[in-house]
Amino acid sequence: MADSFSAVGSYTSENGSLTLMTVMLFAISALVIGAFFTVWTLQRTPDVATLKALGASTGSLVRDALGQALVVLLAGVGVGVGMAAVAGSMIGDAVPFVLDISTTVLPAAALVGLGLLGAAFALRFLFTTDPPHRPREHTMTTPALTLDDVTLTYPDGAGRVTALDSVSLTLGQGEIAAITGPSGSGKSTLLAVASTLIRPDSGSIRLGTTELTALSRREASTLRRDRIGIVFQQSNLVSSLTALEQLEVMAHLGQRMFVPRRTGRAKARDLLDAVGLADHAGKRPTQLSGGQRQRVNLARALMNDPSLLVVDEPTSALDQERGAAIMDLLLGVVRGREVATLLVTHDRTHLCRMDAVHRVVDGSLTREHLLTAEG
Repeated sequence: MADSFSAVGSYTSENGSLTLMTVMLFAISALVIGAFFTVWTLQRTPDVATLKALGASTGSLVRDALGQALVVLLAGVGVGVGMAAVAGSMIGDAVPFVLDISTTVLPAAALVGLGLLGAAFALRFLFTTDPPHRPREHTMTTPALTLDDVTLTYPDGAGRVTALDSVSLTLGQGEIAAITGPSGSGKSTLLAVASTLIRPDSGSIRLGTTELTALSRREASTLRRDRIGIVFQQSNLVSSLTALEQLEVMAHLGQRMFVPRRTGRAKARDLLDAVGLADHAGKRPTQLSGGQRQRVNLARALMNDPSLLVVDEPTSALDQERGAAIMDLLLGVVRGREVATLLVTHDRTHLCRMDAVHRVVDGSLTREHLLTAEG
């Protein structure tokens, strides 16, 4: 009888040790998953901001995050179970231990829960509150873009600073208008307002017949994705994607269901060829020069055949030779596609090639005569 009690006590002690070890191993795997999602979120925040500016839908970003979450979660569970099995085999009686529901299901459930919390932490940066909605299509008419008495102010202590002061502007189909002015005068703010990234305090902004100031956040994202191309001052390419994938992703931003990876590949290759990068389709941003990254930036903006292109100082980070090459390429591609374009620039060398030149000073916009712009 004493031997029986001794055996039971030994089994209970061993089983308890194995259970504790299982919980610890699962917990370690869960912590690794949590750390992954923390680092993943910090690394992806700039890319997510870029994709949202380009019109990415919440659904496409969430699916991307959940896909990665699922892969890492399953890997974590597998690692945890494997480590527990190895540790159990070192002590003995490993097979009953691994298959024992009471000692594996609860720790596994805890791991899954912690993994999902990590995913939720990452997704917290991607969700928006606006319900999915796609605005009705409008027929484009001339002018392509109209700003009428647009005013934007920012809080500054007890008062407010005027960023745009009763700005009015008209841009016709296929026209290229340059925006000049000193640093901090409101040039980039004007582009942000025209592309729905910032909502003005008052005034009217129309893209064709669509009143942009009346759009919800979701509607504005849809419009940017479908009808506005953005060429950033810094290229803002997604670090993990190749040059070809930078363009292909534009076909996925608004999809509510999974779409084939190769969707839009032929068009993307044609655009890369148009900007002289057909031989660099497989390179990532770190493998491209500054001028090449700007070429990808331009091609990406044209991927969805926009009605309006907004370009923010595309040559500011380039030397004179590369800057001139980018400007020549941009003007050639834009005129060939007849896209209405707002272009902010400090370089007055090319102003004579624009259809209109406007100058912003302290938030006020005035039109310049091309002869005056040339000096």
